[in-house]
Amino acid sequence: MIYGSISIRYVSKTLVTTMNKEAKLAKRGLREERETIIRFDESNGPVIIYTFNADLKRRLKAFAKKYPELCMKTAEDTEYGSITYELEKTRLQIRFTAPYSAERRRNAGECVKRNRASKDPDK
Repeated sequence: MIYGSISIRYVSKTLVTTMNKEAKLAKRGLREERETIIRFDESNGPVIIYTFNADLKRRLKAFAKKYPELCMKTAEDTEYGSITYELEKTRLQIRFTAPYSAERRRNAGECVKRNRASKDPDK
C-alpha cells in the first residue's frame, strides 16, 4: 500500500498531464462532434455561422476585422472552442466544383513541374 502511493507520486506529473489532456479533449468533443453549422433562411436576415473549424474561425475573424459592418462575432465558447458569427447574407457564396478529369490533372502536374524547373535552374 505504501509502495503504491510512492509510485503514484513519481508518476503524478505525467499522470496529471495526461489526465488534463484527456479532460480537455473530452470537453471539446471528438472530431466527429465538432461541427460547422451555416444557418440562413429565405428572408433578408443574416447568415449565422457556428463552427469549431480553426481555419474558418481565422478567416471569419479576418473578414470581420476588415468589414465590421458586414460580419460580427456574436458568441464564443472558450471552454469548448466554438465561435458564432453573423454575416450579411449577400457575402456568402456556396460553390460546387466538378472533379478534375485525368487529362486536366496531368496538364496541371506538367505545369507545376515546368514552373518548378524555371524557378530552380540547378535542376
